[in-house]
Amino acid sequence: MRVLEFTPDIPLEYGGGGMMRHIIGLSRYLRDAGHEVTIASARVPAGALLAPGFVRARGLGVVPYIRQVDVIHVHGGRMPEVALTALLARAFRKPFLYTPHAYYDTPPTLQGSLQQRVRQWLRVTRKTVWDQVVERALLRWARAVVLLSEPWVTYLRDRHLPTGRVVIIPSATEPVLIEPISERLIGSPAILSVGRLDPVKCIDDVIAALREPGLGAAHLHVVGRGLERERLEAEAHSYGVSDRVHFYGFVPDEEVAGLAAGADVYVIASREEGMPLTLIEMILRGLPVAASDIPGHRPLLESLGLEDRMFPLHARRALAETVTRSVAEGVPAGMPEQLASRYSWGVVGQRILDLYRTALT
Repeated sequence: MRVLEFTPDIPLEYGGGGMMRHIIGLSRYLRDAGHEVTIASARVPAGALLAPGFVRARGLGVVPYIRQVDVIHVHGGRMPEVALTALLARAFRKPFLYTPHAYYDTPPTLQGSLQQRVRQWLRVTRKTVWDQVVERALLRWARAVVLLSEPWVTYLRDRHLPTGRVVIIPSATEPVLIEPISERLIGSPAILSVGRLDPVKCIDDVIAALREPGLGAAHLHVVGRGLERERLEAEAHSYGVSDRVHFYGFVPDEEVAGLAAGADVYVIASREEGMPLTLIEMILRGLPVAASDIPGHRPLLESLGLEDRMFPLHARRALAETVTRSVAEGVPAGMPEQLASRYSWGVVGQRILDLYRTALT
């Protein structure tokens, strides 16, 4: 079978995120199963050296790849490039599957100038129109809509969007690198955060929590890059904790494994997530976690009996208390093995491959 995986995301070595990690893991599984896979990305940095099977394709540039394959799998919610690729697949009578991964919503506020508030409402209006026109069409045209967890079904239903083609298949992870502790990270506790520096990640909440009781000697180690870095550095300075916040920029997976080995706890404070692979990977490494109580985190942690490792969104005192409790209690025995059997590509990849085969019948 010839498969095209299309994403607007960028390659991992240039800062790609969880969606790209998902696609690469799926593609490796498919190739190991004897299938031919092309990964097409709309946002590849100029001059980037691409791995075999990885291509740059923007706009109509994706047409030659669509014509060469049997099935197309598009990734990314509310993305114009994704919608165009799906439309072209339909035009060439090629079956496509759709995985939105996550939908990001920023509710409008009454704060800011009149111009800022107007921009907020315009953004909300554009998303509403997109959902009722473009997103509705994608959800109907796709041979299958793969959602990562049950709360996203509720999300679509709350917006009166079709769910008749939805299949719930979680993301998966490849065997993680578990490094021996070569050097402990500074801090008591040493808190690790991994992800792009974006407002949706709410890293400012973790920075502010360093002032809370129990975290007076804690240090925050932030892996990832993005436009938020300058603002976050300024916030750390304004809170008087800049000497306890360390920014690493982009770090390859093997180096992230080393940082995880030297940390005491992993924190993810996002207001919205699809299904963060880093949360799974850190537990697999035996690193305790603390996560915001949002739909993207809740199914995983509740299924593991780790409800007490979640804190209310933006509740910085509760965040600090959860970090302290997570460090003290650690990862329950046997949990990494339980996760590995449930979220491996051997299990998840086969379910997606079955959908591809069904789409071709």
